[in-house]
Amino acid sequence: MHQMYAADVKGSIAHSRGLEKAGILTQQEREEIERGLKQVEQEWKDGKFKIFPDDEDIHTANERRLSEIIGKDIGGKLHTGRSRNDQVATDMRIWLVSDRLTMDLSSDYE
Repeated sequence: MHQMYAADVKGSIAHSRGLEKAGILTQQEREEIERGLKQVEQEWKDGKFKIFPDDEDIHTANERRLSEIIGKDIGGKLHTGRSRNDQVATDMRIWLVSDRLTMDLSSDYE
């Protein structure tokens, strides 16, 4: 089953690429954000990601950890031009589509 943390990382990487195209992020900043997000995703996969009481949800937890890894100056730019509602809706769509694809593929073998 596809995990929500992975959907959030995918959506955030896509958003960072859009921010670069819009001239809000430099290529170096976008690459640093992607590197940090991939580390966040790996920590989730490895069971090493730490959730804190102040983390409101998966999105704030990932953003907090990203800023810890790459610094708040760059990490904070990821939220530019994206409301939490936009982020949640995008992540849910990615998660549902990914989960559906997984279900469709596994049903071929039953």
